[in-house]
Amino acid sequence: MSYKFRSFINVEDIGPLEKALAEAQEIKNDRFKYHHLGKNKTLLMIFFNNSLRTRLSTQKAAMNLGMNVIVLDVNAADVDFVITHPEGYELDPKFVGNQQFVILPDAVVEKLSKTIEFTHWGQAPGHRTICRFVTSWATTEEELDVLEKTLNDAH
Repeated sequence: MSYKFRSFINVEDIGPLEKALAEAQEIKNDRFKYHHLGKNKTLLMIFFNNSLRTRLSTQKAAMNLGMNVIVLDVNAADVDFVITHPEGYELDPKFVGNQQFVILPDAVVEKLSKTIEFTHWGQAPGHRTICRFVTSWATTEEELDVLEKTLNDAH
């Protein structure tokens, strides 16, 4: 990557357009090429207004760079569903509502699949799977406790 950390105010700030487009195509072809750049770094995004497109695209870009992402939706009304995940589990991304996307090692996913119902949403780098857990208003605290315990035991 040829850009240093700086502000982009005008399109001219990126330099030659052809070079920027070529680099964009290179990244599109291998979106995890620069995964190492975000290792051991965390991006905290704070939103005061709903901005789903901005939030998701920024989160996805940060995750493609290997970063951990934390989202704080200040004005969001969240359903009471939070997984207190053990060290090593990542949320991908923290959606406001009745679903959580958690990145789990494939070995953990295999164990969970035997007892917990969830969606295998997609693959993540490093033999990990993005898992979608969904609750409803009828989901009980006991069911969430079972999920949390199962996650902890599988780790």
